[in-house]
Amino acid sequence: MFKRRWKACIFTSRYMLEALYGEGIREYILKYGSIEFILDFYGVRFIKGVGVDNIILSFVKSSAYDSINYFRLNQDAKNMGQKVFDDIKRGEKKYHFFLKLIKVILKRWMDFLDEEGLNILNKIKGVELGTICSSFQGIITGCDKAFILSKEDIEKYNIEKKVIRRWIKSSHIDKFKVDSTDEFIIYSDMIKNEEEYKNAIEYISRYKERLCQRRECKRE
Repeated sequence: MFKRRWKACIFTSRYMLEALYGEGIREYILKYGSIEFILDFYGVRFIKGVGVDNIILSFVKSSAYDSINYFRLNQDAKNMGQKVFDDIKRGEKKYHFFLKLIKVILKRWMDFLDEEGLNILNKIKGVELGTICSSFQGIITGCDKAFILSKEDIEKYNIEKKVIRRWIKSSHIDKFKVDSTDEFIIYSDMIKNEEEYKNAIEYISRYKERLCQRRECKRE
């Protein structure tokens, strides 16, 4: 009798390949089976209106596989439809990059680099950012109008200077410098005593209805 082999082909978000919260599913896959292939759309979006990058992953409940065929689409694949899959089938590599991964541990994005890519990565390795500073997600106000204001607005509404900080976005950051900006933010996290910052609170309160509709407020 032939032994039945359990197999699943999954269309899902590519974040499971790299994100920290995908580590659990990656460990599960490696523990209970093998991956035949990964088709990584890598920013090429075939489904109109869907803002998620996807992969197609073929999983086999078997430890017989010691390598993974990894296909990553390039930007030329956009709007090419069936031609992309024909290109993969024929191995022409017009619309994709191919890499055979041996004994992959799906924990780091560098696992999906070829030898040339790994060599480049090794050359630029230096002090890791986490050893010299802490990094976090940037400010998300949920309603910029309530917190972002100009220097003139600060004077007009007499906003308390202790809770005012420069409003710096990624577009302001350049190589070796931060460009000047005329915008400021009321950094409300610094407000501990409401009596000391009545003007700032009054300014923000004008947008109370909009602020209460934020996801973070509803969650609480």
